Parts: sequence; C-alpha cells; structure tokens
Amino acid sequence: MLINEVTIHETFENLLPGDEEKKAHYAEKIHAMLVASYAGSGGLKGGGTQTPEQLIHEIPMWKIFRRGTDIKAVVLYKDKGGRKIVAGGTDGTPAGIKGLAQMMKDDALRGRAFAEISGKMLAFMQRTLGAEGLQSISIPVEQVIAHLNKFGKEIHPVNEFEYERKLRSGDVEKKLMIGTLGNTIR
Repeated sequence: MLINEVTIHETFENLLPGDEEKKAHYAEKIHAMLVASYAGSGGLKGGGTQTPEQLIHEIPMWKIFRRGTDIKAVVLYKDKGGRKIVAGGTDGTPAGIKGLAQMMKDDALRGRAFAEISGKMLAFMQRTLGAEGLQSISIPVEQVIAHLNKFGKEIHPVNEFEYERKLRSGDVEKKLMIGTLGNTIR
C-alpha cells in the first residue's frame, strides 16, 4: 500500500516599519483581500487602507498568515496610543478564517494589541470566543473614553462596554473595544 505524504506549511509573518519592500510585494493581493472582506459591510473606511500604496506607506505593521505561499489572512495595525488593529481580512477559505481567528485571539487574549470592533468583526469574535470570552477581553467604556479623548474622539456610552462614535466617513457606529491598551508597535 502506497501512502501519499502531504506537508502543509503554515506561517505567521510580521512586517514592521522598514519592511516596505516586502509590503510592496504583498500589497496588491492584501488590498484585494481587504476590499473583498469589507465589501458586505460598507467597504474599507479606515485611513491608509484605500489603495495598496497607502497600505505600504501608512500602515506600519502587518501580520500575514500564509499556508505555503498563499496568503490566507491579514491583520493591519497602527500605533494609536498602543498597537491598534485597524483592519483584518481573509481569502474566505476555512484556513483563512482559522488564521484570522488565531491572530485576533492571540492579540486580544495575550495583551498584544487592542481593537475597536463592530459589525461583522464583532459577530466573528463572538463566534470565536463566545459571549463570556469576549466580555473577558472587553475594555470598560470609562477607559475607552479616557483613551479616545486623547485623539479628539467623542464617545457616547451605550452600556458598560459598548459605545457609539462618529467615524471618519461621518457615519455613527456602535463599537466595542477589546484587548490591551498601551503596547507599541515594535
């Protein structure tokens, strides 16, 4: 009996300031992945995500999940009083979804970063962590107000953890902040 051996290589790669050449190599594919990931929720709204060139020059940290040479998922970060997740997406495959979940869980549960989540990402994190798990990494709205006021963001509390704020687009959105504040991009 002949057994076929299959090896799957999964890799997480961090691209930091100074890695612009590598970012340029991946930028078109990652931008297309983000556009597709955000298509059902009003499109990309964050600054620095509108074009592949903006990704390269305005988003200082990228975390990429690859299976072999195929990019399956990505998370992008800016330094906003700490390492803030500003976008994340997948190629839509189970492997990509698993990779994104792993990156988000690692960042939020291990205190590496923080994120403001809403809509599809909020639903994704609820499925990934469950209600109790999500609440355990949620930042109380008082801390959110203190943090975001430093950046001129006006916050309207909804409950102990959720709040509403106006986006750059002018839309008002309900959000939840998760993770740990204060860690910088290194």
